[in-house]
Amino acid sequence: MVPAKVDQPGLIGNVGSIFGDENVNVSSMSIERTGQQQQAMMTIEVDEPLCNDTLKRIGEVPAVEEFVFLKL
Repeated sequence: MVPAKVDQPGLIGNVGSIFGDENVNVSSMSIERTGQQQQAMMTIEVDEPLCNDTLKRIGEVPAVEEFVFLKL
């Protein structure tokens, strides 16, 4: 899953709490700023596919502008 987001405090915790609530294990996470516009990209690898409810909850986090779920 690759959420594009506004860089702000608490966002990693918000997304991580959703995964914890849904009993989803995060196997890796990486965050990079994409410029000086307070934009950042978070790449998260999880051990199992995410259900639609989990994806919906992530999309409802205010700082998440868009995200893509890739099944590899």
